[in-house]
Amino acid sequence: TKTTTKKEREGNFYEDNKNSISMYIKHLEKSSDIRNKEAHKSKIIKKFIAEDKPTIEVFEDWRLDINMKNILLSANGKTYNLKVENKTDKYFLKEVTANNFNIVLLFEGTDTTKGIFQLRNIVENITEAVNFLSRKVCKEVNKDEV
Repeated sequence: TKTTTKKEREGNFYEDNKNSISMYIKHLEKSSDIRNKEAHKSKIIKKFIAEDKPTIEVFEDWRLDINMKNILLSANGKTYNLKVENKTDKYFLKEVTANNFNIVLLFEGTDTTKGIFQLRNIVENITEAVNFLSRKVCKEVNKDEV
């Protein structure tokens, strides 16, 4: 906005994401052979403060991947209800992936008469995925969707 200074704007992304960025830097340090960790950390932080677009894009990809893995872990062992042709079956979350700008939840279940079935549900973001799963999904679907 016109009321913020350049310095205030530059610090916004870093300040708003400080905890996640700290986790990201620890991840980089574990996965790379970095000799001078403090210098590396300082360099990365400066890129975030300057809102370096490539650095932020790689960070956002990493954060999305971590969030998808956490969703899958949190759903581990839970079953959800799927209603097909007035019959409710149990299914579980098998996979969470990103497709363009959406999150794809892939569910798999079994039915004694039909065998294994899958259901793909697309949500717009991680928060929507968490909300979708927390409602203990019961969704009407057509036979050809399964």
